[in-house]
Amino acid sequence: GVEDGTAQAVAKRPHPLLPFHTISGFSSGGDMAMIHLVAYSSATRGATVVGGAPYGCNLLPNSNRFPAGKQTCQFPPKNEDWPAHIRRMDRYVDRHAKESLIDPTSYLLNTRVVLFSSSDDTVVLQPVMRAAATQLSSYMSSGGSLQRVFSVPCQHSWPTDDPKMDAASHDGVPFINDCHYDLAGISLRHMLNRSLSPRVAAKERHLYKVSQRSFIPRGTIVIDGTEMDTVVASQLDDTALLYVPLSCAKTDA
Repeated sequence: GVEDGTAQAVAKRPHPLLPFHTISGFSSGGDMAMIHLVAYSSATRGATVVGGAPYGCNLLPNSNRFPAGKQTCQFPPKNEDWPAHIRRMDRYVDRHAKESLIDPTSYLLNTRVVLFSSSDDTVVLQPVMRAAATQLSSYMSSGGSLQRVFSVPCQHSWPTDDPKMDAASHDGVPFINDCHYDLAGISLRHMLNRSLSPRVAAKERHLYKVSQRSFIPRGTIVIDGTEMDTVVASQLDDTALLYVPLSCAKTDA
């Protein structure tokens, strides 16, 4: 029956125990969201990337430990050869898939993605995100599943329509600006491909602190010839904030 077919389809996924989910990220978190999308596309329904970069951007010239203001994945010159870069990154993706380091790229076909970038962003210039769009478009379906939002005026930040947040031109913490654009709602609708329940006021008591260190494998890693502790190398803050809506708390979701 239908249930048996669904169970078989889930069992065939590379990560059958990983539930279907969406992921979103901003800046370096946008890079993480892109990496997660490509690596775990069999379980990732959708992703939203704000001011991030293509998968494999670290391969490009001048992308690692280069003088500030010169990195290809942040401040590419106007004559940057993106077609050549994208071909190189695509070979990197395909090689990782063949080596089973990431899920088969065929799973990206059914994902739904939002890419947000503004020409006002002075931290990750828009051509980087346009390259990300070009890269993903070769793996995803052409029926509107890839949504590019590249014309909303907004500095390097997560855009909201909340007048209590910093102005759209603000560059700095908490990197949540009033750009007159509800990206959280718009992107979630797109990723889930359905309408959402009406907004409700957030409750501070539903916000929880979570230690991130427990999710980092302990040990050392060598980066550019330097051995580093994995916790330090991750550059993650010790604590993350987790918002649990009342409906989710009641159902132990």
